[in-house]
Amino acid sequence: MIGFVLAAIALGGCLFATWSDIKTKEIPNELNLLLILAGIYIRTYHVINTGDHEFITTPLVVALLYFLGSAVLYYSCQWGGGDVKLLIAIGCLLGTFPQEFFHLQDYLGFEILPGAAAAGIPKVAGNPQCLAPCIDPPWPFWTTMLFNIMFVGAVYGLMAALYLGLRNPKAITELKRTVRRDEKELVVVLVGCAIFILLVGYGLTNTIDLSYLARSWPLYIQFAFMWFLIKFAHIIQDVTMKREVPVDELQEEDWIDEDVIVDEPVFAWGEIPGKAAEAALLDHLRMLEGVELAGKATVKKKDDIITIEAKGRKLTLTLEDKGGKAVLREKRSVLAEYVVREEDDDRSVVTLPDREVASTWDPGVSQEQIDEIVRLAKEGRFKDTIRIKEGVPFAPVFPLAVLVSLVFGDVIFLIILRYSI
Repeated sequence: MIGFVLAAIALGGCLFATWSDIKTKEIPNELNLLLILAGIYIRTYHVINTGDHEFITTPLVVALLYFLGSAVLYYSCQWGGGDVKLLIAIGCLLGTFPQEFFHLQDYLGFEILPGAAAAGIPKVAGNPQCLAPCIDPPWPFWTTMLFNIMFVGAVYGLMAALYLGLRNPKAITELKRTVRRDEKELVVVLVGCAIFILLVGYGLTNTIDLSYLARSWPLYIQFAFMWFLIKFAHIIQDVTMKREVPVDELQEEDWIDEDVIVDEPVFAWGEIPGKAAEAALLDHLRMLEGVELAGKATVKKKDDIITIEAKGRKLTLTLEDKGGKAVLREKRSVLAEYVVREEDDDRSVVTLPDREVASTWDPGVSQEQIDEIVRLAKEGRFKDTIRIKEGVPFAPVFPLAVLVSLVFGDVIFLIILRYSI
């Protein structure tokens, strides 16, 4: 029964994650941690009683592989952190196939894939009455789970995109405008397809046979459809999945659609000598990468040059470009360059230009970044709203993929067998 317990926990956890993702757009970390610990605890308990060490080592290796694969999707901003952790939990719970499911069809009393044998689809060797997987792919169950997540995710994503597009008149209008604008691009794609067909034909027969162009018409349709689908996906993302939100409504792991870059004021040039300005300059130099000034330091100013001395080091900060730029040097090495800006109160403020607070390449903003963006907005150094990207909740894919994997086996392998027999 331990296989049924693991499957029930996995399916129940995925269903709760789906509900949470749809309602709050987040999958609780506590849920994922609970699922991971449950999988490890139950499997460890089984190993203690049976001595079957592979029952725990294989799922742990699978969870590690799932983590490495999904990390790529996370850092490319395709998946959220909750999706990654949920996949790791599935690896811990269902890293090996629950053997009890081989006989579930006997428990249910009916055939899950009626007509499978007549269609020539092989079932697991020596188990003609098994339920799942009803087919015997040449790869382990954890790979089947991954393939089914990809397959179900592709179908789910396409349906979600069509739903969002069809219910948004702006998306349809933009699609028509884009197709009319880029129709020459489609022609280039089709011409490239024709050249590709001729090259393949020449490689096979050593002759250029123009009849290949007519016989390969399904390939034109496929290329045109893929071009259309890519355009449609970009429009759906731009029209329906981006919105402006107040900066104080940002949440951890939100994907921002604009870089947050600001000038960082360091000190006012005219306020040196002065304790506050000198302290601000020294604090900055202690944290500045590549400088990291240490120990007690002194600051002296003469005309357009500020000299900083500490522990045998001597740094100079010099005004250049008629006071529009300041350059920090140690001997002849340039350590940093600053912009000197004139404020409304006629102060010349030395600022570190273009400091990146958050980027569109970040895999979701952290709480520290959110706090700094909110602070910058309150100081008037950044606007009160920020544009974010919203993805379609991906969590519904997981319970569907788990159910399909346990009941029907590997969908992709099933399709291959169905059309190759």
